[in-house]
Amino acid sequence: MVSISSEQFERLNAFMGYGNPDGRYWFVGMEEHLDRDRDLESDIRVRTTWGDVEDLHRAHQSFEPPIRTKRHVQTWRIMSKVVLNLSGDGDWKDRERARRYQFEELGIAGGETFLTEVLPLPAIDSKSWPYDGHFLSRGEYEHETRPRRIDRIQEMVAKHRPEYLICYGTGNWTYLEQLTSGELIRAPEGPFMSTNDGSTRVALTPFFKHYEMTNAVIEGLCNHLRSI
Repeated sequence: MVSISSEQFERLNAFMGYGNPDGRYWFVGMEEHLDRDRDLESDIRVRTTWGDVEDLHRAHQSFEPPIRTKRHVQTWRIMSKVVLNLSGDGDWKDRERARRYQFEELGIAGGETFLTEVLPLPAIDSKSWPYDGHFLSRGEYEHETRPRRIDRIQEMVAKHRPEYLICYGTGNWTYLEQLTSGELIRAPEGPFMSTNDGSTRVALTPFFKHYEMTNAVIEGLCNHLRSI
């Protein structure tokens, strides 16, 4: 267990994501994945030094030891394929092309993508709770934190007006659907909900796992988003 003070939590909660909020492509997940073999206490100390928005690759290099952003991370790889498809890159299906986009362009400061999470603390899974101190349980943490974070992301979307807002994780659609004022409808092209609220094309998708977000599903999603 790692004890987090109120002051530390406020700093962690102030961090909103990686990349460029003015970018065309936003991705919203539930929380960052926590690697089981890392020193969580050390990683948390590093995170408390971050600004509100960070460059994905520089931020992960600040850990000790650094986290390799060139490794295969299925969520990042799928994000890269989605962006490449939407931007008209004919090689978007190619693993090497997606890998290169992942570590050269995804989540970079001043780039075209922004990666954010509804919950600010990294976790191994939705059931684990490796923290104590400021919150006594995961349930208390989610109840207190999620509504304010949703409000904050809503405010950021209204301010920056991304062209695409892609929210992933079917089990969290109840919360993620609050990020748009548009009427979400089931898309005929695949397992997702979508809307165009007048300034942003929004999609709610399955979690970014390779067996759920296949190339065929990605292509259906992107074709649908371009059409609405």
